Amino acid sequence: MSYLDYEGNKIFYEEAGEGKPLIILHGNTASSKMYAPIIPLFSENHRVITMDFLGCGQSDRLREWPADLWYEWSKQVIALCDHLNLSKVDLIGCSGGALVAINAALENPERIRVHLKIAGSIQ
Repeated sequence: MSYLDYEGNKIFYEEAGEGKPLIILHGNTASSKMYAPIIPLFSENHRVITMDFLGCGQSDRLREWPADLWYEWSKQVIALCDHLNLSKVDLIGCSGGALVAINAALENPERIRVHLKIAGSIQ
């Protein structure tokens, strides 16, 4: 198991495959385990990285959720990119994870590409 130290807390992440980095972000009240069935498909052509945001899955628990949750989670994504020395990253987010991806891209447009699933198409 791999962990990133983030502001004194541990964030769990896993990697599979090789190639262009792709971080897949879970939504609220979920964890990276929700993506287990599709990781083999994506990892055929990508370095797939999943993570559990603080308070979720195998990451450290929080005493209180931040008021700006999706922005805070986007900072965790960027910290993971820094930790893994990633410069150009594709993000796929589901539910709250999509909002995290948007925030990460707005704050770091030179590093992040976002794929939004809207009405059955990838934008």
